[in-house]
Amino acid sequence: RTSEMHLTTANNHFTLNGITYKGRLSIIADHRHHTTQIINTVSLDDYLYSVLRSETFQSWPLEMHKVQAIASRTYALYHMQESRKAGLRYDIKNSNFHQCYNGHHDYTHLRKALDETKNLVLTYEGKLALTMFDACCGGSIPAKMNHATVKETPCLARTEACTYCKKCPVYSLKKTIDADEFLNLLNKDVDLKRHLTRLGTLKDVKISEKDPTGLVQEVHLRGNRKSVNFPGTQITSALKPLAKSRTFSL
Repeated sequence: RTSEMHLTTANNHFTLNGITYKGRLSIIADHRHHTTQIINTVSLDDYLYSVLRSETFQSWPLEMHKVQAIASRTYALYHMQESRKAGLRYDIKNSNFHQCYNGHHDYTHLRKALDETKNLVLTYEGKLALTMFDACCGGSIPAKMNHATVKETPCLARTEACTYCKKCPVYSLKKTIDADEFLNLLNKDVDLKRHLTRLGTLKDVKISEKDPTGLVQEVHLRGNRKSVNFPGTQITSALKPLAKSRTFSL
């Protein structure tokens, strides 16, 4: 059983966790599964206006903001279609799982970028393209990835390494942590913690599998009692923000 609450305000603004949003707020509680969804219903243009603040550097020239506006508009509409197919109550998540959406702001140059690209989208073979983007690709070659999204979306499958990212501060990073800190980060993941308790004392960590483009697929942890392999996605998630992507070595 679910219960729903829909809130609107006289000035079309509300504040949640210190962030101001436009539009309507919906709170949907699923009592059976003990989960709650908080959904902000807002116009596409107002949504994109917010996204551009989070997904661009404000020092970029207008033409680059326009490029991002087209990519973000296409990306949002693509996921709106997919969410409807899946019967979801929301269209798109407000995190870097999809796009960062952090409420209302007043950067007029971003509104100009939206106005000058109004209704423009990118298509591939007559359909909305999946316009994925990142702050820095780290020189990866998507065509080599063992990833269903790339295989199903040929327009993403770049066959050469990108050289434009090399001057980016996050192109290459090095972090040093001790074994205790490493384990503390992993233990925050409930599923990882359940397996780590069987390892005993950690003796060694190594990457046991990478795909052809360098993305970590599997990490091997050896203890004095047992050894366990974990998916690269799970280890990367647990190591955030130290690990910026799955392209790493240990």
